[in-house]
Amino acid sequence: MNYFKTIKEALQTVFFSKKYYAISLIAGIIIFSLNAVIRNYKLLFDQFSFSLLFNLVLGTFTSFATSMWISLIIVAILTGIIVSFTVFLIGRQINSSGVSTSITSIFIAIVAPACPSCAVGLFGIIGLGGLMVYLPFRGEEFGPLAILLIAISLGYLSKKVVTNTCEIKEKEN
Repeated sequence: MNYFKTIKEALQTVFFSKKYYAISLIAGIIIFSLNAVIRNYKLLFDQFSFSLLFNLVLGTFTSFATSMWISLIIVAILTGIIVSFTVFLIGRQINSSGVSTSITSIFIAIVAPACPSCAVGLFGIIGLGGLMVYLPFRGEEFGPLAILLIAISLGYLSKKVVTNTCEIKEKEN
């Protein structure tokens, strides 16, 4: 099946239910907000207030070059879609086979597809933020790289969404 056709079919399947729009929106906002939180974690730990958190998130638009916040918005939207796909797949797995899932495994399954984009923001925390000074575009090359990795993940999850599965029946003795 064609890559884009598969994604279109998966989008239609998942977003047939309106609750996945809300899941995508919330996940996208969280991913967008995490960027401001990760970059300013010391300030937030020292002087936390919801007003400060809100202003830091809004300040993302003025503290970044236009290309960088556009990349961040695209990453947030794609990650929101991936989270919806993942929740859909987990729900389908639970409904079709009655498998129970722990909260930890659901959290890991939701966060795992977003790791390539979130890992870039963690460079500063682990002391590799200065590494970006030596890159030709001063770290802006990570935006398209994250979008590419998320697009690959979206295609992979789309194949899983559109794949028809059979119900597993217990063998009778």
